[in-house]
Amino acid sequence: MLVEGGKGVFWTSPECHPRDYFAGSPLLFDFEQDLYHQTPADLSYSADVVDLGVAAGRQVVQVIQHIEEIHTGEHLTAKRVLVQRGEQFCLVYQQLYDSAQVVVRPASLFTFDAKPVLKTMDPIGMHSWNEEYWTFDADGPIHLDLAAARNRMRKAVPKGDDFVTYPFDLKDACRKAIAVEPGACRACGVPDGSVIAKLALRGSDLVATWTRWFPAGRDGTCPSD
Repeated sequence: MLVEGGKGVFWTSPECHPRDYFAGSPLLFDFEQDLYHQTPADLSYSADVVDLGVAAGRQVVQVIQHIEEIHTGEHLTAKRVLVQRGEQFCLVYQQLYDSAQVVVRPASLFTFDAKPVLKTMDPIGMHSWNEEYWTFDADGPIHLDLAAARNRMRKAVPKGDDFVTYPFDLKDACRKAIAVEPGACRACGVPDGSVIAKLALRGSDLVATWTRWFPAGRDGTCPSD
């Protein structure tokens, strides 16, 4: 299970319970002690539970929970992703932030390289994203590592250029990323060029099977085979 919040990121064993459990008291999911010293009477909360679909024969569910600390008036938003295991559901992902800091978007299932992939991607603050992916095998969800694809794309960029891949926003097999000259504003700088990669799944890794650099003013696409 992956947990992300204002105090950092950590991994722990999945928690598996009946589905309704995950819409219960936020104190059950206070993994980073954001609600330290709070009691059930100190909190007001509601939960939106949505079926995202089925991946590899397992139902996938999203829980968005809105939490208010009654005495302080502070609001938190939790996002949880559950994957079915037998008659129970296992929590594979949670993020918990001050509601003003996060823009929660629905998690989604899509097909990539002929396999089901689970995606969650939310803006956090002004310059950061929580972006995570899972693929599936017979034993359940497997967290997808994007590092191999990013590294190969980076090698195709001219030395010294800043490479823009956040968020990665995996959608299909062809991925384009821009590069800007060192020190240039990534959002406002004139692109120095772009790198295009053809992507594929290899176990729990996303890999770039083909990359090519195109200078500014030129464009290209992934090969068809």
